[in-house]
Amino acid sequence: MPAGVVVILKFKNILLNIIPALLLISLLLAAYFDLTENIAEKKRDMALQLLLIESNAHKITTHNIDRMRGVATYVSLHTEVDIDELNYFIEQALRTEKNIISSIGIFKDTTAVYLYPYDPNKLLKGVDLTMVPSQRDDALRVKYKNDIVITSPVELVQGGKGIITRLPILLNDGSYWGQLGFMLKFEDFIKGLGLISDNYKYQIRQFENDESSSHIVFDSGFDVKDISEEKKVDIPSGYWIISVSYPFDFSLLSSTFFFLLILGFITYFLAKKFIMELRKKIKELFFLAQRDLLTGLRNRRSVMSKLHYYNSVILFDIDDFKKINDTFGHYGGDVILVDLSNRITQVIRDNDVIVRWGGEEFIVLMKADKIESCLAVAGRIQNSMAKPFLVEDCQLNVTCSIGVAFCSEKSHVNMENVIANADKAMFEAKRNGKNRIEVYETY
Repeated sequence: MPAGVVVILKFKNILLNIIPALLLISLLLAAYFDLTENIAEKKRDMALQLLLIESNAHKITTHNIDRMRGVATYVSLHTEVDIDELNYFIEQALRTEKNIISSIGIFKDTTAVYLYPYDPNKLLKGVDLTMVPSQRDDALRVKYKNDIVITSPVELVQGGKGIITRLPILLNDGSYWGQLGFMLKFEDFIKGLGLISDNYKYQIRQFENDESSSHIVFDSGFDVKDISEEKKVDIPSGYWIISVSYPFDFSLLSSTFFFLLILGFITYFLAKKFIMELRKKIKELFFLAQRDLLTGLRNRRSVMSKLHYYNSVILFDIDDFKKINDTFGHYGGDVILVDLSNRITQVIRDNDVIVRWGGEEFIVLMKADKIESCLAVAGRIQNSMAKPFLVEDCQLNVTCSIGVAFCSEKSHVNMENVIANADKAMFEAKRNGKNRIEVYETY
């Protein structure tokens, strides 16, 4: 078989083997891209969530601090606090439907001197913040550094939990007089930020301006190993890192994902089955292409590329075959050819190859050490013809003329010449009376 044909056949086999895998991989990739698109869509939604939270954060921090700066300025100008006037001033400052400030405290130095509203916060009156462990450090920072401080969630003296923002109250000469603190109930703070989605987990980490310290303001179960996004939000006392995460779970797997996944495996197994059947058919067709349809022997085309494996030939054909066809028709001739093929197959050696060369002509390809081996096989072929052939209940005595050609393995073997020589020997056998063996020996 030509080298180019061999390469093509090998490529065909490789291609047939990888087609099912390629189909499966392509559909798995499609399912993967569907999943990644769902993840990307979820990340885009989280990014929009963070933009909304950032906007709300500015309202809660900067906007409220700006309003409370006005109160702090008022106190710095009226250090002898008129309760009624201050109440009125604060009520005007808080008059907004979106107000979430629940209480305000005015502290002279670090001690509470004014509380709004008073009744819910009266337990704080006269309390020195430096005596409250959870609030001491923040109160001293406001006093000594004049920083604005937003605390982490703290337990309140008046009960509950809240986020407290403290800012200094400075006199005209810039000296420290005291501080103002306003409190947001923790649940109002979370609601105001918009951290109310059941689908996401949030975390807010607060960093001071000098990054000397940080703390967790809020955490609802954020996990960095999940799908996550984060955003830096500047606040007056530093900045927040607001993070949002979404668990990597089945909710990310769309119906399209499962469809492609199932389709991938079904396609893979169907393709494997189809290709197995195709390979079987190709093998059968290849086998048939190499065989004579009548006798089942190899045909001439199947051995032309393998002649170089051999060095000897026995070529024979049936004597007076035309008379058999004329008498019994082609059916009778076919019966003779099939019977003869079976007989020859029984008498040749295991490594010999018998070929229907054409019509009533047969050839045996041999790899022989000496001419005697060829003659022994030729003799067995001739003897196999001794038994009569049965055609339509008639017994026919059929003979054949045999030509033998041998070439030593040590010599350069041109098998086409050897076959031609065997053909000459066979015709010599016919010319000398048929039903005999003639030898054309090459040295």
